[in-house]
Amino acid sequence: MKNLRDRKFLLIQFSALLLFFLGIAVYYNILKSPFQFDDIKFIVENRSIRGLSNPLLIWEFLPTRFVDFFSLAVNYHFAKLDVFSYHLFNLFLHLMVSMLVFWFAWLIFSTPIMKKERLAQYKGEIALFISLFFLVHPIQTESVTYVHQRSTCLAGMFYLSSLCLYVTARLWGIDGKLHIQRRILYILAYMLALAGMFTRENTITLPLAVLLFEFYFFRVNKQIRWLPAAPFLITLPVIPITMFLSKPITLLHIQKLADSPVKGWYYFLTQLNVKITYLRLFFFPLKQNFDYDYPVSRGLFELPTLISLIVLILILVIAVRIFRKYKILSFAVFWFFLTLLPESSFIPQPDVISEHRLYLPAVGFCVFSVCAMYYMFVAKNRKLLAVLLSAIVVIFSVLTFRRNIVWKDEISLWNDTIGKSPDKARPYNERGNAYADRGSYAKAIADFNKAVEIDAKVPFNIKNPLHSYSIRARIYYNRANTYQKMGDFEQALSDYSRSIEINNKNAGSYNNRAIIYAKKNEYDQAVSDLSQAIKIDPNFILAYSNRAALYMERHKYPEAISDFSKAIQIDPNFIEAYYGRAVAYLNMDNLQQASLDFEKVKRLEGKPGGRK
Repeated sequence: MKNLRDRKFLLIQFSALLLFFLGIAVYYNILKSPFQFDDIKFIVENRSIRGLSNPLLIWEFLPTRFVDFFSLAVNYHFAKLDVFSYHLFNLFLHLMVSMLVFWFAWLIFSTPIMKKERLAQYKGEIALFISLFFLVHPIQTESVTYVHQRSTCLAGMFYLSSLCLYVTARLWGIDGKLHIQRRILYILAYMLALAGMFTRENTITLPLAVLLFEFYFFRVNKQIRWLPAAPFLITLPVIPITMFLSKPITLLHIQKLADSPVKGWYYFLTQLNVKITYLRLFFFPLKQNFDYDYPVSRGLFELPTLISLIVLILILVIAVRIFRKYKILSFAVFWFFLTLLPESSFIPQPDVISEHRLYLPAVGFCVFSVCAMYYMFVAKNRKLLAVLLSAIVVIFSVLTFRRNIVWKDEISLWNDTIGKSPDKARPYNERGNAYADRGSYAKAIADFNKAVEIDAKVPFNIKNPLHSYSIRARIYYNRANTYQKMGDFEQALSDYSRSIEINNKNAGSYNNRAIIYAKKNEYDQAVSDLSQAIKIDPNFILAYSNRAALYMERHKYPEAISDFSKAIQIDPNFIEAYYGRAVAYLNMDNLQQASLDFEKVKRLEGKPGGRK
């Protein structure tokens, strides 16, 4: 018995070390990749993660992802915007989740039903290959390498750790041992489930995953024990209630997308095709794309959609038919569909397809593919099977490493995307931004012009199911920013105005247009635009600072002090606001307050993270 325990311990230790070192080898080339796309909005420009002292700001920003953004705030606290630390954190999470996948697979074969299966004798090596597949599969690159998608890894960690603790507690309960420890595990599992609910919205399926596991692996006399699962079922309304009460931007966006009832139907039809694409990416991870130009289905009887529906129904029917003989394969199929459900059903998302949505569903694929190969080949030639699975791990590792090279910088990423989505406006828009940041203004303008040309072909109607949201306003806004950097203020002014005509809810357009009005000495119009920017975004710190500067020019010192103070309230490390307020106090002969602000400026100048 002692030798058996020692062998198990050595296997677990070896598996953990192999996962750790292989993960580092496959992903080390991402550690210096820059922030990309939504990283700028949610990390670089996100005021809510600038400090740990006021977590309420993070909660107000997006409550259903509070834990995710709090982790970003921790990153910012220790490393500011050093991207290395963010990537290192993401990679650590992925390694943790891969180890949890090993534990999860091990636990499946430890359940009363599965430990009698012929594959149970190989559970250690099966669990290792499942976790290796999960670790190095190329489809995971977007979740790990794209910093903003940390939420998928973090939610995956909470999801699997909660489920693993729950299953362990249930197994201990069957043995009738460790009563107190079992209760502690239940409590920890429940707490992790709640943490997951405030990390990413797709964690809503966790209670259903608990039931799925109970149904497949813990049923006694065809009966499910509801009592252990009941506390988890109570968490089902947590995310909907949180979204309803807090009204975060995500909910408002979904409401806008759902204005027309037909939209959910179009999205659902498209998801039938998307699921087939997801399955293809699992088995043949080639031609990965950061921004797919995916056709929207407009009818059930379109041939691709109808074929997709038939294939999916066939898969589900087969999963039901193999339930008795190949339980774990059937479970893996339903796991895939369940974990994909929140983002691939009737609820419209801005993008109909995204690879990061496959992070948790990948567990089902890995369990299915490895176990299916064991069922087919282990009795014939176990060594050859091990070689075959190892070869697949190597192939996946090489593909993942190569895919990560695409993420080395913005130009590389968007060049790859444009090559695969040449008729989509957004990749040109984003590459234009990347060129503008590098000072390549001519190339940037050319890309923005191309984006305008492509987008103009799409009917501009927010309720059009073929064009659920338009990036047209953003293209004009970005082109205006570039013209402004070039000193072509008339063109910039024209594009800002066109952007505002299309979308009058972008505070940045008003703020930047105000700067141009100020240069043209159109003071009243500039103040009006800045006031509108603040009305749209009450925490827009630059708008307060810019309006205060205009008040200073007109000697309206009390108004300037009020705006500088508001900027300081939003960001206590905003040096420019302290300096501006100090000057305003000087002009009002308030030497005491001016001296205090100047002292604050000196302290911040010597403090890392002081915002200038």
